[in-house]
Amino acid sequence: MCSSHLPDLGAVQRAGASAVVPATSAGLASAAAELSPVELGELLHGVLDHLVDADLAGLTSEQHQVLLASLVRAEHRSHAVTLNAVAAFDTAEAASATRHRSTKRWLEHRTRLAPGMASYLTRTARCLRDHLPDTRRALGRGQIAPQHASGITSVVSKVGAEHAGAAEPILLGLARQHEPSVVRRLRRGSSPSSTPRGQRTPCTRPTSGVVSLSR
Repeated sequence: MCSSHLPDLGAVQRAGASAVVPATSAGLASAAAELSPVELGELLHGVLDHLVDADLAGLTSEQHQVLLASLVRAEHRSHAVTLNAVAAFDTAEAASATRHRSTKRWLEHRTRLAPGMASYLTRTARCLRDHLPDTRRALGRGQIAPQHASGITSVVSKVGAEHAGAAEPILLGLARQHEPSVVRRLRRGSSPSSTPRGQRTPCTRPTSGVVSLSR
């Protein structure tokens, strides 16, 4: 069980003294390093339970800013973790052991995601896994937002996966400095001839189970 490895989160919340926070955070991170990915997921829900119920009314203006910025970055990193998990699930073909048979359909039925979101997660996870390792790492570190990553995968789908290695540093540089719309505009400005009519995009898995780069 996770609780045997970790500090009492309730005691941490009640402590209140700012001097306790760094030591507690370091202890929590150290203990978490010994947990399995499944246990870490359980721990994350435990932390979120405390945050959801936390009284934020007494925070100072500076504390509000620190907390909000931290939570937005955490949301970005959490999205990266989800995409990593989807990619690993897909690579392991875990859905084949269920009645849903595909990653997308498993996500729809087991997590109650809308079909469009299930498709987006599956497509994006495959594209980051197979063609955009630096983008995957940047999202995981909270350096870019999920919308940046979506824009980058969209551009790569347009120009072709064979150009991903050359395009990724440029797109990622823009993503680190600008809002997502700047990256997305590159897709609208790319040449329509980059992806011939009928060609599969690099982030779409054909029925054979192999990502298609060209046809």
